[in-house]
Order: sequence, then structure tokens, then C-alpha cells
Amino acid sequence: MADTRDSGPAPALMSLPELARYLGMAERTIYDWAQSGRIPAFKLGAAWRFRRSEIDAWLETQRSGPDVYDPPIVYDPIVEPVETGPTLFQERQALLDACRREIEATLNDPDRTFHVIDQFRDEFSYDVLREVVAQLQKDGLIEITEVKDRNRQKTKVMRRRK
Repeated sequence: MADTRDSGPAPALMSLPELARYLGMAERTIYDWAQSGRIPAFKLGAAWRFRRSEIDAWLETQRSGPDVYDPPIVYDPIVEPVETGPTLFQERQALLDACRREIEATLNDPDRTFHVIDQFRDEFSYDVLREVVAQLQKDGLIEITEVKDRNRQKTKVMRRRK
């Protein structure tokens, strides 16, 4: 039986089947993870698409063990950048703005001091949420801490800085 795997490098923008082959996982698992925001993804029409650079960065966040040196990003003149027009940038900025508004509205709830960061994962992808939380921290609006939940698992929470 012939090997159906592509032996060449993964493309900059991958479809669900291509990503499943790239990660060696079932397509259904990748689909479920994309739907739930566990893996960086976006929809192009009705189909899920995945940027290889985001997947590779996400994979590094999933590894266990000590951190390793992150090699510098080198421009590969053979591969053209995916984001060439202003529309993808504008769409991403709109997502970032919506995420920030949602988090800031939640932080204004006077009945709660701490807010679980993962509560926003249903609405926003991991990379959008991570970027907005980092910007809010940089702006000095929130503090991030880890607490143990009922199952003694560590959970990241945020609270508004006073």
C-alpha cells in the first residue's frame, strides 16, 4: 500500500486534513479542538483553516519540561506571507477589540473579584485571548495569578488592578 502522507513541508495555511496529517492526529479531534478554541484556527467560509506558524507556536505551549531557546523567525523568500491585504488584519483587530471589550465588561462586575481566564475560550481563540490578556497586563489593568480549583488543578485567574 502506498504512503499517502505528503513528504514535503507543510504549507503556510493548512486545511483540517492537512493539519491532521501534520500532527498525526484524527481529523475529528482537530475539528473538536478548533470548535472549542483549544487550537488556533479560523474559518474561511465554512472550512477550518490553520496557520502553520500559529500551530507551531501553540505546540511549544503544549510541551512539558524546561523551556528551550526560541530560534529567531527567519524570512523564507520562497513562501509568500498569507496576510497580504488589510482585510485579514482588520478582521483580527476586530476580534482583539471584541475580546478586550468582553473582558473589561466582565472585570467591571462588582460582585466578583477574580475571573477565570478560560471562561472566554468559548467565544475567542487561544491566540486572541492570550494577546488581549498580555496587553491588559502590559497596560497595568489586570493581574494574573494561579489558584487551585475544586479538583486541585491550577487555573489562571485575573483581577482588575486597584
